[in-house]
Amino acid sequence: MAKHVPGIMRANNGQSVSVPVLHMPKATAQPITDLDSAASGINLTTSLRPVVSVIIPIYGKCDYTLQCLASIAANPPSTPFEVIVVDDCSPDNSAEVLQRVDGIRLISNPENQGFIRSCNIGAGAAQGEYLYFLNNDTEVTPHWADELLRTFQEFPGTGLAGSKLIYPDGRLQEAGGIVWQDGSASNFGRFQDPLLPIYDYAREVDYCSGASIMVPKALFEDLGGFDEHYLRAYCEDSDLTLKIRDRGLRARRG
Repeated sequence: MAKHVPGIMRANNGQSVSVPVLHMPKATAQPITDLDSAASGINLTTSLRPVVSVIIPIYGKCDYTLQCLASIAANPPSTPFEVIVVDDCSPDNSAEVLQRVDGIRLISNPENQGFIRSCNIGAGAAQGEYLYFLNNDTEVTPHWADELLRTFQEFPGTGLAGSKLIYPDGRLQEAGGIVWQDGSASNFGRFQDPLLPIYDYAREVDYCSGASIMVPKALFEDLGGFDEHYLRAYCEDSDLTLKIRDRGLRARRG
């Protein structure tokens, strides 16, 4: 499986910028048999003065989390960053295993809070200027954080930036999301070739999947974080994006 699918987006100053891409691990992938050893082998070069706070909410699936963290360790950004893992009372031994990972901040919820509250808890503990929400069933590729951050710099008025998501077989999962007039939503470019020009540049979108999004912390806090109205369902990511757009800002798929 290719770990990096190259892409280009055209910035305002005419320079080319690599598109950050994520891979979603296969559900049938070979599980990690020795979780403790795998965790001990992960060393993240995080900063005490981060610009970006990576927030990974988890509930079980410790092998997925370790693969995600290993991909960050293998592709460290040049931007100072921290990694906050919020364990939401996982039914497995995730909290115990993750204590062996060097460089993360581990928050263990005393009671199950759900995905949205776990994200908000992580955001509250974050020290970075930008929050980067990342699902634990993803693997990042080179330049993942640097290019999302650059989206805010190269495109003034950006309030949220999201990644192009790619399945392990190379097909596109999404290049941003679409919200239709009836309130339904769909993934732009689903199952298509991610290198087709229509999917391979920075573009304004209705929303971006919460699997990989970056947002300024001050803006996120001003909006009250992810709305707990959606605790029992999806759509917290599209709700946040639409609120950001109501502020006159834009959502971009970087």
